[in-house]
Amino acid sequence: MRTFNKAIVDQDATQLLHAFTFISDLCNDNNLRSFVLTYPHFSQALTDAMKDVDNLCKINPDDAGEPEHMIDCLRNALKFLTVLVNLDLYSLRCHHGHVVCICMKASRVCLPEALELFAAIVVQYRDEGCLPKELLSVINDGLPALLVPPALEPGKAGLQWLQVVGALCESIETQERVLQEVSPDTFEDTLYSVLQYTSQNGPVGLEASQQGVVVACRAALSLAPLHNTWSITLNRILAHHQVRKFLCAGLTSSNGTRRRQILQLIKHHYFPSDQMNQVFGESVQSVSDIPSSGGPLEGGGGGGGGEGAESWCAPRLQPAQEHAVDRLVAALTEALHTGKISDIATSSVMELYGYKMTCLEQRLHSHTVALQGASEHMASLQHSLAMLQATNSSQQDVLYTTQMQNEKHKKTIEELHKQLEDAETTLRGFRAKLAAERLDKESQKDNLQKEFKAQLLVSPMSPL
Repeated sequence: MRTFNKAIVDQDATQLLHAFTFISDLCNDNNLRSFVLTYPHFSQALTDAMKDVDNLCKINPDDAGEPEHMIDCLRNALKFLTVLVNLDLYSLRCHHGHVVCICMKASRVCLPEALELFAAIVVQYRDEGCLPKELLSVINDGLPALLVPPALEPGKAGLQWLQVVGALCESIETQERVLQEVSPDTFEDTLYSVLQYTSQNGPVGLEASQQGVVVACRAALSLAPLHNTWSITLNRILAHHQVRKFLCAGLTSSNGTRRRQILQLIKHHYFPSDQMNQVFGESVQSVSDIPSSGGPLEGGGGGGGGEGAESWCAPRLQPAQEHAVDRLVAALTEALHTGKISDIATSSVMELYGYKMTCLEQRLHSHTVALQGASEHMASLQHSLAMLQATNSSQQDVLYTTQMQNEKHKKTIEELHKQLEDAETTLRGFRAKLAAERLDKESQKDNLQKEFKAQLLVSPMSPL
């Protein structure tokens, strides 16, 4: 927090990025997150920084003279505030109104980060079912501007915009505003733009696509009971081939939170039953039909790459089932070698081998996910190492400058000492010269007195 406050004052984008990366890594670790929550001064530190963050929001994007690092400072500051808000600390709720105002000001320059921070604040009140009056009054003033879908690069900021719409749909007070400000067609087009944009980013894009689909379906399910057009939009979104594929991928992924989110969607009473059957019934063969070239999807959506597509819907086997399949395959192999395989149906054998291949594919997928996580962690560590090296280099420069200044001052002190010694020597010479002159003067005085006395004695006495 001290680094964050100092970097805001100094407008140091590098230090802000370092602070954001550090606290984000801490909060993403379950063991370290509880330690972060024990820090008691979040509220006071945030109070001290809010005025300086406001000053960063005064950047004019149309001014060509604005340095790029000012925008980077604001972007990193919004990311840092998003991490703090996601800690869900009750002591920080008093700052939510001010932070919402910052989001509205910063949306002109850093739209994705401002929308993500705004959505994080609104989601904090999901369990309460309503927003505080003081926060609701602030939101109502700037809500129309935030609910305008991003016109430039809609896929880049579209996910954050969908998160804002989904978060506002969680509260009864803001659902009506969403119905007034957001049209179903625009909502659907933004979702497809997000899918098309994220399809070009590999595994990271796959995760973003699943998140966008879940958020869009949840928002549509919230608005469908309120207006018939949203019910039609929900059916049209769920009928989209790629949306069902991403829901199926989320159901079979290793992300437990994502699976729970999708199951909550499916069990919603407004979720179409025919689409429910299709989501649960997606097979590996149909998933393999996804174009591997990453080309555009039908209806404006985007498809993921072909890599790992077969493992999206691979059924999971328990360890006991894996061992049972291993024993069956071993028994079949032994029967094949002994010539007793003729009385077993070929379809049963193929089914057993299919289960075995599914098990191996699932294991390969798990190792691939683990490798990807390790690679991302290594990239994060390399980034942290680069930041530390930069800091070390800066500190070495400061140390070198300090040493040079010390040597310069030491040389100056030595020269002054020499001048002082010369002055003392000169002073001693002057004192010796003065003493000699004083003795000479006294000797001359004594001689004159003696002469005057002698003259007085020799001269005749004057008559009375």
